[in-house]
Amino acid sequence: MRAILTGAPSDPVELFNHLQLLALGLWLFGPWDTFESDPVLYAGMAEFGTAPQWGSVGLGLAWLGMLSLLLDWRRLRIVSALLSFVVWVFLALAMGAPTHWTSSALPLNLTRALASGWIYFRLDRTRIRF
Repeated sequence: MRAILTGAPSDPVELFNHLQLLALGLWLFGPWDTFESDPVLYAGMAEFGTAPQWGSVGLGLAWLGMLSLLLDWRRLRIVSALLSFVVWVFLALAMGAPTHWTSSALPLNLTRALASGWIYFRLDRTRIRF
């Protein structure tokens, strides 16, 4: 457990997180009407924007994170992890908790949020100067 918290590199988890955000963004930009497919599940997200707007958030965070990982810009990686954490927590609460608490959206998005939080903790904890 100590190796996970202090010694494990965060790069693979960061890349996987960014790929999940990229997939979410691309999916929401698809030709189908995602929010209409299950109006109850997506009610929380629809209150704050359309599917393409949410797709923009996912794509923007994915590209920001991938760029920061590619350039190894630590400060941007930390910011990206924090923003990803906020988005995943919001999606868990907007999609899972109030509408369909029995759907897989709640545990999956909370797990993604935990991974983003771990990335933030891992990068910030090493205290390497920027």
